Amino acid sequence: MGFLHRYPDPLDREVVGMVVMAHALGRVESIRATLDSILRELGPRPARFVMEGCPLAHGGKEGPRYYRFFNRSMLSSFLAGLGRALRTWGSLEQGLGIEGDTWQKVDSWLRSLRAFCPSDPGMLLPRALSSSALKRPMLFLRWMVRSDAIDPGGWTLLRPAELAIPLDTHLFRWARERGLITRRQPDRAAARQLTDFFRELVPDDPCRYDFSLAQLGMHRARGQKTPAIL
Repeated sequence: MGFLHRYPDPLDREVVGMVVMAHALGRVESIRATLDSILRELGPRPARFVMEGCPLAHGGKEGPRYYRFFNRSMLSSFLAGLGRALRTWGSLEQGLGIEGDTWQKVDSWLRSLRAFCPSDPGMLLPRALSSSALKRPMLFLRWMVRSDAIDPGGWTLLRPAELAIPLDTHLFRWARERGLITRRQPDRAAARQLTDFFRELVPDDPCRYDFSLAQLGMHRARGQKTPAIL
């Protein structure tokens, strides 16, 4: 994840990771352009920016939509929530908790983060629905927990072995074609099935192949000869 590798400070990386996670919907080129604009506004120290409560300017009551479903007031609320979480917990990692399995931890964490937001952040911050695969939060965890050329890592409260597959439509289709998933929808049960399959192959790192397979799926869906990499 190229954006995250730009930030050596763990708190800055957390904030940038959440901003990238929130916007990980749609075409890579559009996502990248949107993130470039937002990160310029946050400046070189994004964690300090959100903890100091620096608002992002927007016009009108809600502000115009700047990307897909999102308007500027949602973004301001989302960033304000991150700032409150950092001031309360010390880091986003410390808010994750230690009780339950990974899904339960993430569900509780998301509910807490939404409670920190002064108004509805919309889809920028996924809701903790029991049926949801939580693809974007699980993608964020992969970035934070694994450490290699792709994922910068830094978190220690979770081990790579505890991660769950960030199940998107491309990976779901790939797994269904090979009989690795029996579910008809890319829901949480399907994500559990696929995670269990990869955990049998690589017990200590079930997300090892996620990036490659996700890029392959995007590549194939768009008829590209070279995968687009965010």
